[in-house]
Amino acid sequence: MRLLNVHTLQLQSFMDERNAPPYAILSHTWGNDELTFEELAGPRLSQDKESQGVWKILKCAEEAQRAGLDHIWVDTCCIQKSSSAELSEAINSMFRWYKRSAVCYAYLSDVEPDLRETLYPPHNVCGKSWLKTFSASRWFTRGWTLQELIAPRRLTFFSKEWVAMGTKAILAPVLSGITSIPEETLIYGDAFGQPVSRRMSWAAKRQTTRIEDLAYSLLGIFDINMPLLYGEGRYAFQRLQEEIIKVTDDETIFAWKATTSSFATWRGLFAQSPDEFADSGGFVPFSGDTNSQSQVITNRGLRVQFPLSRRKGVEKGWNSGTEFIATLKCLDSQSTGRFRNQGFSTVGIYIKKVFDNDYIRVDADKIHTATEKASYKWNDWTYVTVRNRLDYSPWHYFSKCSRIRGICVRNTSTSATLEKVQPAEHWNPEAQTFVFDEDAMQRGLRQVIECTFRILDSDSTVALHFNPRERYRRICCYYKVMKGKITVLIESLVRVIDGEAVLVVGLKIE
Repeated sequence: MRLLNVHTLQLQSFMDERNAPPYAILSHTWGNDELTFEELAGPRLSQDKESQGVWKILKCAEEAQRAGLDHIWVDTCCIQKSSSAELSEAINSMFRWYKRSAVCYAYLSDVEPDLRETLYPPHNVCGKSWLKTFSASRWFTRGWTLQELIAPRRLTFFSKEWVAMGTKAILAPVLSGITSIPEETLIYGDAFGQPVSRRMSWAAKRQTTRIEDLAYSLLGIFDINMPLLYGEGRYAFQRLQEEIIKVTDDETIFAWKATTSSFATWRGLFAQSPDEFADSGGFVPFSGDTNSQSQVITNRGLRVQFPLSRRKGVEKGWNSGTEFIATLKCLDSQSTGRFRNQGFSTVGIYIKKVFDNDYIRVDADKIHTATEKASYKWNDWTYVTVRNRLDYSPWHYFSKCSRIRGICVRNTSTSATLEKVQPAEHWNPEAQTFVFDEDAMQRGLRQVIECTFRILDSDSTVALHFNPRERYRRICCYYKVMKGKITVLIESLVRVIDGEAVLVVGLKIE
């Protein structure tokens, strides 16, 4: 751990953070002119005092001196980000470093409050114009500032001109209204007693520059350590969830909803981002005695036990008895139903059996809540394996399934261009996919489609004719005589692309 000495403005290293002296820590949003670790040893610190990146560090140092502290920590210049090992250590330790700080200074560079409308003592009334400006600050929209708000025991907010606006304790009611974080969690800095889905909901709608940081910024909130793999994209958030279920049996982690509504939204048990927990803040784990076993992550997916009940209200013949309600071991504290003499409803998700004992989550944009006790018994558990990476599932998982969202056409040839499609009203040119509505889905996708390709530098055309009513959904190819060989490709017949099940067909000319 490196700390910046407020008197010499030089870095000091402490191999064991427990031996580090008391320090202040800065919370802020990054701009374009931040002072970096490499620049700290150069002339910029003394020559560029007017730039905001340098100015706020100097103000932080001055404030720390007034508080009787000799050191500060600032993420822009106290971490050598060119070292992947040091960056990984810092990110995994950051929540703890904020929690161990003597005080945290939160600098809101876009807030200019009216000093007559401040909550800072001796005032105790918050003016409406100040509250509007304060609530709209970019600081409340960034992913990293969530842990920086919760972890510190003492936190003071500063305006654009470095004017103190109030402490976290005084502003707790306002902060709770902005972030949905309970006041006691803000005041005492203890998030670990909150349900997983509630903690995830706090991060919903927050943004980070790198997609992986949506997961890495939550490590401290869940007391998790894991290696950083920049470049893995959204799978970083899946890895975070896999680590969480290793240390808790809180099944609210499965109580999320897909952000896009679709009749054929197919997913695994893990969410793709914190945004999918936006409406899950009211779910609480069920603490009664159950016989459920621990979840196990396998190469096929997540093996878990659920009480299953057959799904009702689906058109006859549509689900063929393969769709179920998997009831989670959690309750909806915001509902008005009754369960086991409590004023809560049970929470469940919809899953579909696709092969042997393998399942997928369907209608992932929905959560099932039951206002009455279900007919099953809590000791009637069923082991199921729910696929996580559907993009790589074998084709036979979906070949007999009616939940087809559309047909994706892939032209793998550089010798042909797509000229015409039928039916044109269902064609999405950006996705290169025929997309059908819910009525078409429930009728079994009975529309015949046709794609006509124009062969470059030739008058020849190739037409792919697809008839889903035929037993094996056969694809016929009609074309004029031409040189070369034409191959119709069927990629796994059915694949899941961005959560949607589609038939994938392609054209290849040799």
